[in-house]
Amino acid sequence: MRCGTLRHRVAIEYELEAPDTFGSPDRTWVNLDTVSAEIEPLHGRELLEAQQVFAGVNYQIRIRYLAGVNETCRVTFGSGASKRYFDINAALNPAERNRELILLCTEKAV
Repeated sequence: MRCGTLRHRVAIEYELEAPDTFGSPDRTWVNLDTVSAEIEPLHGRELLEAQQVFAGVNYQIRIRYLAGVNETCRVTFGSGASKRYFDINAALNPAERNRELILLCTEKAV
């Protein structure tokens, strides 16, 4: 992995469900970690291959290995009005070496 390509700062978040003051479940997103990432839109052949396995995948986000990242998490990029959210469809650990994660994601409209 080339560190120069990891030029974006993203937050990896997971959903936490806790009861509110009335006992109803209240869902909030909690920051797991903020990491450097490479965000690439998939195009052409890559997009075709990814969509055959995971429908709707349109971004590949590459980060250094981080334990606990899975399909229940999301990626947040940017801040303020330009904040973007990516749902993780798959978290791939190439060769199971725990060096990097390739996250196949779909951008979520807010």
